[in-house]
Amino acid sequence: MTVNEIQEALGRYSKNYEWFNSNYEILKKEYPDSVVAIDNGKVIASGTDLENLKEKTKNIPGVFITAILTEKLIWIL
Repeated sequence: MTVNEIQEALGRYSKNYEWFNSNYEILKKEYPDSVVAIDNGKVIASGTDLENLKEKTKNIPGVFITAILTEKLIWIL
């Protein structure tokens, strides 16, 4: 990837992340306990297998992938 392509992918990732945060409550209802891939303001793939989702979206620069969990996690450090 060129520097410009990397910058574009990072900008796209940032927009996808912002869209996710803005729509989290809706997504939580539609995709409970799922992994979602977001691009251009929409969920482009979802499921329960992170590796499978990463494989499906590996050629999409800037795609945002995250888990939507219905139960709160407690981190013990």
